[in-house]
Amino acid sequence: MKRSSSLLAGFLAGASAGAMLRKWMHAAHSQPFIGVSKPPYGQPAEQASVKDNRTVAISPRNRLAVRVLSVLALPIALSAMYVGGHDVLLSAVLGQRLLGTVFLSCGLALLIAAVVGAVGSLKSGSSSLVLLFSAGALPGVITLVLQTLAFRINFILLVWTSMAAIPAAAAAVVWSSGNRSGGLRQVNAILSAGAVVTALTVGQTIYSTAYSPIKRGESLTVITKISPTTERKIKSPKLGSVRAFRAEVTLENVGDAKLMYLGGAYSIVGYRAPFRSGEEQKSWPSQIPKELASQKWSAQFQKKEDLSLIEGGYDLFPSGDWIAPGTKVTTNWITYVKKDSYDGLIFNVAVATARADRMELRFPADPDHAEIPGEAKNAGVYSEWGIRETSMVNRVARGSRYVTVNYLVNSVKGEISPVQIEAFVDSEETRSQAYSEYNDRLNASYGVNEFTAEVYGDNWKK
Repeated sequence: MKRSSSLLAGFLAGASAGAMLRKWMHAAHSQPFIGVSKPPYGQPAEQASVKDNRTVAISPRNRLAVRVLSVLALPIALSAMYVGGHDVLLSAVLGQRLLGTVFLSCGLALLIAAVVGAVGSLKSGSSSLVLLFSAGALPGVITLVLQTLAFRINFILLVWTSMAAIPAAAAAVVWSSGNRSGGLRQVNAILSAGAVVTALTVGQTIYSTAYSPIKRGESLTVITKISPTTERKIKSPKLGSVRAFRAEVTLENVGDAKLMYLGGAYSIVGYRAPFRSGEEQKSWPSQIPKELASQKWSAQFQKKEDLSLIEGGYDLFPSGDWIAPGTKVTTNWITYVKKDSYDGLIFNVAVATARADRMELRFPADPDHAEIPGEAKNAGVYSEWGIRETSMVNRVARGSRYVTVNYLVNSVKGEISPVQIEAFVDSEETRSQAYSEYNDRLNASYGVNEFTAEVYGDNWKK
């Protein structure tokens, strides 16, 4: 509804601006363009210079200001054209290509204005030159807004401010040099306001479709299974008989968005279930509050389970692979458990994903893994990738970004926790800082989610 309203408002503003422009052009079709000093037919030159002040030469001071600002605007125009051309040709999302078209068009307009302002014949109050310079200020304004919305506050904001201020200052100098009649000034004011409203409406629409946080939910079903296969004897007298179990993990994308697999980890834990004696069963009611506070459950016959980590690992699937809606992927492997050592097995899996239409990992997709520093109790490693931005506008506004996946498995005997996985997006400026709300915002913009599953091994005596 909001997007439809903004489009309707933009359409009405653009239509009004177009009608005003056509009316003004029809009334002034005989008036000269930039640099043309020929008076209208049938009027003396002196009279024409009074009625049409565009034929009046700009003052030397304003001329110098426009010359200098035009020279400064040339690299801005070329940069906007380069960024816009890159996104038009190479961006992966339609909204980014549309924004690239805006950058390319505004850069071309600024280039024309800068060339005319630097070496052309300048006349006071040229409406065309004002509009061209004004359009050239849009890329700087848009980049400034996008970087601010990305919560990236640094000195680079001054660069985008300058990119917007220089063309805007040139437009202001040319505009202020004229001595226009009231009617023409009103028409140009309405025309400029309509152009600004239309540009802002288009920009809002592009931003809401390609740059705003994702509103559609992602849904992934994680299915785990562990079951015995065969028995085999091992010659080592310390182990004796062992049993082979097949562990299987299936990921099914039940949502409507293509998901990218970032990482996954698993743990296989053996447990024994000790039982209470007759006396302990009688006194059990008095132990309920204490047990609920420490372990979140309490039972009349069973005491706290004895847990032991048997196996742990990560990278179940190749990182960077994507899963299309309505499809599933499966992996399985064999793990060995000493026979008659446990009452059962607990199989935990945790998976991290992102929206594949919003994130692309830099190559190579398989990064170096490193131990997590400062984790004395938990055994863990982390993986980190750089995010590849297909949009040059994103690249210059957002800077370098990274996605990190932490894998943690508590290996202290008797205190085994389900495997933990932490996935988050970070920027170059905040990589050395602690996790904060800023990371939550970045995660939301890329659709980063974590999914877990747990299953108890059955058919132990088969």
